[in-house]
Amino acid sequence: MDESNSSPSAFIGNNTSVLEMEPHTSLSPIVPALMFAAGAIGNMTALIVLFKSKKENRRTIFYRLVGLLAIVDLFGTISTSPVTFLQYAHFPHWYGGDHLCNYFSFMLIFSGLSTMFVVAIMALDRYIALMHPYFYAGFVTKRKAVYILSSLFIFSIAISSLPLIGVGKNVLHYPGTWCFFDFRSEDSTGKAFTYIYSLTGILIIVLITASNVAVIATLIQMRDTSKTISCNKDEICRIDREMQMMIFLIAVVLIFIICWAPLMVVVLLCTTGTIKHSDELDLLVIRLASFNQILDPWAYILLKKRHIILCIRWAGKALRSARGKLALQTNSSNETPESRPLPKIGVSDISHSFEKSLSSSFRGECTKL
Repeated sequence: MDESNSSPSAFIGNNTSVLEMEPHTSLSPIVPALMFAAGAIGNMTALIVLFKSKKENRRTIFYRLVGLLAIVDLFGTISTSPVTFLQYAHFPHWYGGDHLCNYFSFMLIFSGLSTMFVVAIMALDRYIALMHPYFYAGFVTKRKAVYILSSLFIFSIAISSLPLIGVGKNVLHYPGTWCFFDFRSEDSTGKAFTYIYSLTGILIIVLITASNVAVIATLIQMRDTSKTISCNKDEICRIDREMQMMIFLIAVVLIFIICWAPLMVVVLLCTTGTIKHSDELDLLVIRLASFNQILDPWAYILLKKRHIILCIRWAGKALRSARGKLALQTNSSNETPESRPLPKIGVSDISHSFEKSLSSSFRGECTKL
C-alpha cells in the first residue's frame, strides 16, 4: 500500500470532511467491543431490575426517570456502536460517506444531550420534592413530566440537527473511526455551534451540582431532626426513601460529571484557543463521555440495598473461611498438651453487626430501592 494512502482522508469518499490527523495504520476493536457489551448488558439488566421492583416504586416519577435514563443510554449504545465496529473492521476506509458521518455525529450529540437532560430532570425532581413538597404534590404530575421531557428531546434533536443545516459541520475525527462536529472550526457558524453545545452542557452540570448540594444538606438536616424529636413511622420511612434515591442520584451525577465535564471543557477551550488541539485528547474525552452510558445502569444495580447486603454476606463468608483455614493450619503445626484452641476473631459477629447497621440505616420496614 502506498504510504500516502495510510491516512484515513485518502479513503473517505464522497465529500466527507476530515480533520488533519496523524496516520494510523492498525486498530484493535477490543475496546469498543467491550464498551458495547458492558453498556448493552448493563442497561438491559437495569431495565429488568426496575420492571421487577415493587409496583409503588415503578409508579413514581423518579423511578420512571431511572428507567428512561437506561433506555436513553441503551439507545445511544446500540445506535452508534455498530458503525464503530464497521469502521474498525474496514479501517482505514470510511464507508458511507457524508450520510453515515452525519448520522454518527447526530446520534452522538443527541444521545449525549438526552442523557444530560434526563439526569437534570432527575436532580430537579428530587430538589422540588424536598425543598417544595406542597408544590410538588399539587403541581408535579406524570403527564407534565412527559411534556417537559418531550420538549427537551425535541430541543436535543434541534441542536443535533444544526450541523446538518450549516450551523457547524460534522467531520471525521482521529483515528478515522468516528464523526463529530468540528470544534476546531475557525468560521463563525462553527464556533457558534461549539459555544451552544459546550455551554449547554456546562450549565446543566452546574445546575445538577447546585440542586444536589441543596438536597443533600436538606436531607442531612431532616435526619438529624428525626433523631432528636419523635417522628412517626411514615415520616421516618419517607426520609429513608429519599436517602436511598439520593444515594443513587449522587452516584449518577458523579459519573455524569466525571464523564462529560472533560469533553465540554476541552471543546470550549479548543474553540477559544486556550489549549492546542490534540488528536489523542479528542479521542480520550469522547471515549470518557461514552463511558457514562456504561456506568449509569451498573450504579443503579450495585447500589440496591439487597445487593449491598449480599456483598457484605459474601465478604463475611470469605473471611470466616479464611479464618477457619488459618486456625486448622496453626493447630496442626502447634499440637502440644499445653496448646489451646485459637480464640475466635469474631468475623461473623463483625459481618452481622455491619449488615444490621446498614439495614437499620436504610430502615428495613420501608420501601426499598
